[in-house]
Amino acid sequence: ENGQPAASVEAKSPAGDVIGTFTVDKETGVVTFTPTDKSYSGDVVPVKVQGKDTNGTVAETTYTPKITPVVPTAEPATSTDIQGKTQTGTPSFTPGNPAIPMD
Repeated sequence: ENGQPAASVEAKSPAGDVIGTFTVDKETGVVTFTPTDKSYSGDVVPVKVQGKDTNGTVAETTYTPKITPVVPTAEPATSTDIQGKTQTGTPSFTPGNPAIPMD
């Protein structure tokens, strides 16, 4: 951040809106993007990532996630019976991603 090392930085959309956070695990070098705007999909401004070996030699690269939308699907249901009878039918809903539960 501002040229100084940081464990985490804001992630932004190309329009400049904050949409999440980048964090770096200093032990493994794994960069994680955590969204705060869960409705956002699209490009994310790249973040510069830097590593240093024990001799102080620096290596730099960038991390650029692209967020693809998760879209659940639904199957309709119908029922037929006479007037006054309880109608039954169960539409089915499938999450767009098993890791994202549906309400």
